Amino acid sequence: MLTALDHVIIGVNDLAQATSVFSEKIGLVPRGGGSHRSGGTANRIILIGDTYLELITIQRPAEAQQSMRDRLAKGDGYLNFALSSNDIESDTREMVQRGVSVIGPIPGQLKASNGQTRGWSRTHVERPWHNAIHLSSSMTARVKSAASVLQAGRSRHRTPSVPCRY
Repeated sequence: MLTALDHVIIGVNDLAQATSVFSEKIGLVPRGGGSHRSGGTANRIILIGDTYLELITIQRPAEAQQSMRDRLAKGDGYLNFALSSNDIESDTREMVQRGVSVIGPIPGQLKASNGQTRGWSRTHVERPWHNAIHLSSSMTARVKSAASVLQAGRSRHRTPSVPCRY
């Protein structure tokens, strides 16, 4: 079942500059992030209560989705949002049964600068204007302590997920 707003995704062309602006001008300090092993992107995470903002940029253009390249060519700004699911396979099946066009669930993984990796599953929900809403399953943080989870950019209560997503 869909359980919460997982995060809001903000696309940026210069991740270092965006990190500085959010930190110094707005007072929201990014903590953690890293490079996505697939998708050609890198991110920084800004925790806000039980959710977060994801600042995301294209790191390897040849691997990035065309829709993201097109959107960032227009400038920095809102890209998307993700909803949490406690049963992504069931939620995906139910959407398909309702006639919703989806892609997934598919596995995702991020490698932080400290070498730690996190994994999740996501389903893209296609919208008519070619953007996607993401459903996100439980994230697996392979870390040794709550402090290192914060360092890796994530301190949310989540149950381990079976790798299978974006």
